[in-house]
Amino acid sequence: MQPIVMFKGRFQYEVINVFVDALAEAFAARGRRLVVVDGNDHEQVRAAFAQPVYGAFGFNGVGINPLPEYEHLYRDRAIPYVSLLIDHPAYNLDRIRHEPFPCLCVDHSHVRFLKTTMGDEFVADFLAHGASVATTPAAERDIDILFPAGAGSLEVIQQGMLNTYGERLTPILIGCAERLLETPDVPLADVIGAVLLRLGVDDDEQLHRQTIPAFAIYVDQYARTKRRQTWLHELDQLGLAVDIWGSGWHVQGFKHHRVHGETSYSQILALMSRAKITLNIGPMFPEGSHERVLSAMANGSAVVTDASRYWRETFNQTELVTFKGNSVMDAANHLISLLQDHERRQAVATAGQAKVLAGHLWQHRADRILTELDRVAVSLQRP
Repeated sequence: MQPIVMFKGRFQYEVINVFVDALAEAFAARGRRLVVVDGNDHEQVRAAFAQPVYGAFGFNGVGINPLPEYEHLYRDRAIPYVSLLIDHPAYNLDRIRHEPFPCLCVDHSHVRFLKTTMGDEFVADFLAHGASVATTPAAERDIDILFPAGAGSLEVIQQGMLNTYGERLTPILIGCAERLLETPDVPLADVIGAVLLRLGVDDDEQLHRQTIPAFAIYVDQYARTKRRQTWLHELDQLGLAVDIWGSGWHVQGFKHHRVHGETSYSQILALMSRAKITLNIGPMFPEGSHERVLSAMANGSAVVTDASRYWRETFNQTELVTFKGNSVMDAANHLISLLQDHERRQAVATAGQAKVLAGHLWQHRADRILTELDRVAVSLQRP
């Protein structure tokens, strides 16, 4: 069989490259030939496509327009391409619009967003995130509460809003973000749409296909950044001590938290294997999954995270502890309870780890991705 081209790249913390390595191993175990390339290295990419290829795969639309000399390489050569979007689709909408091949999404609401934005005929489906396991797990759990995520900067985000949308529209974007913070169980696009409709914007195709997608990135960035910063400050004021790995936290002036700075995703996995509890203040995916949760569980940490439809349908509270998405006190009470109750904490960690290792690693997601590639190949009349 001809090879599948898989795209790596230059990503924060090298996180997506870790996912590619795990999927490549799973694809190879299923007898598929592979060529893994750096999508930023055009010579590597040219060499990969100098031979006949079966298909291509990239996270977040990476590789969807692989070479500058080809406007539509996949379409012109009838090569199937499939992407798994691990961020909100708004972040990669330009790539998707350029070459609208099928997308798999880690949140059910993201599938609806793509159907609305791209049209009902666009092929999008749900696939939960996969977990990664540390290469060399730690021998002991010496971290009480781990929080592995960056802080972001509200000032930088707000300046970006002003530069892009000006003084008249920026307060509207911030208003959308504040509403999202109040209702984190409502999908991002639905919140923006509801705010704009209340302001008298017409409920038409322009709203759903242009305006909401255009606003979504800044609204999402502002809301998730403010949420993380606010929650970590409130937990600090409650006296909880969290070990934080991620950029931007050193300026926050915490009293109890310990800030360690930025590190690689491989190192984060090792830290998860040292953590008694991993706290996830998620990206507000109300119907989906996130890698920090699944990977922490896979590495034997008890996980406390905001609730979502996927978490409710897949795990129970004896495997994954979820809190109300707008309640810091609910999260704090769960953290305190687990810290004080060693037996319960260990039971949650053991049960969660067993379930994830049995069915939620990247090797368990590989078949669904290959099935989609094969389906597209058949539609393109590929052998």
